[in-house]
Amino acid sequence: MRLNTRVPTRKEVASLPADELHPLLLDWMTRSATEIIPSRVQINEVLGVLRTRGDWASLDAVVEMCVNYLQQD
Repeated sequence: MRLNTRVPTRKEVASLPADELHPLLLDWMTRSATEIIPSRVQINEVLGVLRTRGDWASLDAVVEMCVNYLQQD
């Protein structure tokens, strides 16, 4: 299994196109080493940054992925 070692920056979350941002966030959420698995606080911060984007409406898949991550037990 391949482990992710990259955590997206706020700048990337604020500017990358959805087709680049989605796999970056997915890798961070599902393939990261234990030390860098995102917390609920971090994913809420991602959602906050996404809400400031002008293309918010086109980010449905990314937003849904984040919301689903937050709803995990």
